[in-house]
Amino acid sequence: MELDHATIVTRDLESARDFLSGIVGLSDGPRPPFQAGGYGLYADGRPVIHLVEATRPAFEGKASVRIDHVALRIDDATE
Repeated sequence: MELDHATIVTRDLESARDFLSGIVGLSDGPRPPFQAGGYGLYADGRPVIHLVEATRPAFEGKASVRIDHVALRIDDATE
């Protein structure tokens, strides 16, 4: 089993993209035409971060940036 990708939702796409590209070393790549804006960020030719623009205001007192989901890849049913 291994990490396939994670989706991060943020109201500040550009800052998140700059951080993940400049500091973490991810690069822009193709992204499906989702309704919300965002970026597909890649490592070693694989999409590892789906960066998605928050479409609703954050709840009062809570941070707007969140990990929406994490996907795991398995090779067979025994995993």
